[in-house]
Amino acid sequence: MTTISPTALPSISPSCVKNPSRRARGLSDVGYGALFEGAERFAARLLGAGLRPGDRVAVQVEKSIEAVQLYIGTVLAGGIFLPLNTAYTGAEVSYFLTDATPAVVVCDPSREAEIAPLIGTATLFTLDADGQGSLTAGLTDAPQLCCRRARPR
Repeated sequence: MTTISPTALPSISPSCVKNPSRRARGLSDVGYGALFEGAERFAARLLGAGLRPGDRVAVQVEKSIEAVQLYIGTVLAGGIFLPLNTAYTGAEVSYFLTDATPAVVVCDPSREAEIAPLIGTATLFTLDADGQGSLTAGLTDAPQLCCRRARPR
């Protein structure tokens, strides 16, 4: 199993550990603990899909808590997050995917058929505005990456 250091997020991780139920800034419905637990699950999913440090993750999804978790999860997994505007046309998406050669692409399920032929050898996941899709399907507990307190021995 790959272990991931939280050093990429030093200002957020301590708050998450000290106060996991504290509400994350700008996210009134989600505490730091829940935010990072979801991010850790996404990081584990990305690593399971073969993401390696420095690989790009192209993401064209609506704004949501899960989109924020996916961003953090990509960073935790060592990937580079490439956001794509949801208003991009197929030709524009094709340009970015060809230029960036991402290892993973995440799109809304409604655009899967349009985007699938454009991704080459990349792994394709889906994620809708309600947090549903192949990216979240079957997710289980993630490994401890940064946000859970170590149990005393």
